[in-house]
Amino acid sequence: MGLFSPDAVASLSERSTLFWILAFAVLFRALLVPLNRPRLSTDVYRYVWDGCVQGAGINPYLYPPADPHLSFLRDSDICPDINRKEYARTIYPPAAQLFFWLVTRVRGSVTGMKAAMAAADCGMVLILLALLAQAGLPRKRVLAYAWHPLPVWEFAGAGHVDALMLLLTVGAFAALCGPRPALAGGTLAAALYLPYAAQAGSKVLGFLPQYTHEERLTGGDRFYLLRLADASASLVAGQSVRIPPLAFLALALLAYATLVIAFESARKRRSVVARDGRTDPRRRDSPPPVR
Repeated sequence: MGLFSPDAVASLSERSTLFWILAFAVLFRALLVPLNRPRLSTDVYRYVWDGCVQGAGINPYLYPPADPHLSFLRDSDICPDINRKEYARTIYPPAAQLFFWLVTRVRGSVTGMKAAMAAADCGMVLILLALLAQAGLPRKRVLAYAWHPLPVWEFAGAGHVDALMLLLTVGAFAALCGPRPALAGGTLAAALYLPYAAQAGSKVLGFLPQYTHEERLTGGDRFYLLRLADASASLVAGQSVRIPPLAFLALALLAYATLVIAFESARKRRSVVARDGRTDPRRRDSPPPVR
């Protein structure tokens, strides 16, 4: 009878649903990884290049790909498709550089890098499952991310490094909300490449200062949510309104802090309920003491 109890059937149904959610999430990503050329961006070629530069024992922050110092590394598969190769040094931080180096030690190709980004994205799905379980929510809600076309195309299709950023950021959030919040400092992995930063000096920023100006990031023009907030404020005020990017950043940090506090409060409440629910049956059935 226990095998066919409502709880057992519900548990089996939930596991089956979760299995198919995860199976199709992996399938969607696996289908896009082998595509010969990324459809949305060529950034992945820079990732492979940076990894190969490090593999040759050269600091990736020092030279743009077209520099004569790197002529012996240029090939017909990666180098022709690197954007801004004539003048732009890398903009990617040390933790990303470490990731690029590790991936290219296994396979120095676009397909290999896309596969690594897709794997990082799958790791993100697993962290979301842990967060849902920790919050006492149905784990099948991971479907909202696992099947969303944006991460599928951006990470498995285009191989964007944001997959690694999300994995580390959400992983730090999960650690902060978990029983050992000290693990939230896991992003300290960036310090592993501090010798590169020391050698490059101010060049460790790479092309980042010029990139932010070239892409109009300093004024917030490329941030959709900020532009949406500007449009909403202008509609209410009846005139053009520009919200300073720093004010929007402060609101984003406030929202992040609110989420952390909410998760921590929910965790503490569940701990109290679980502790109060663990009663000894012998004590519960025994009569109250006679005074």
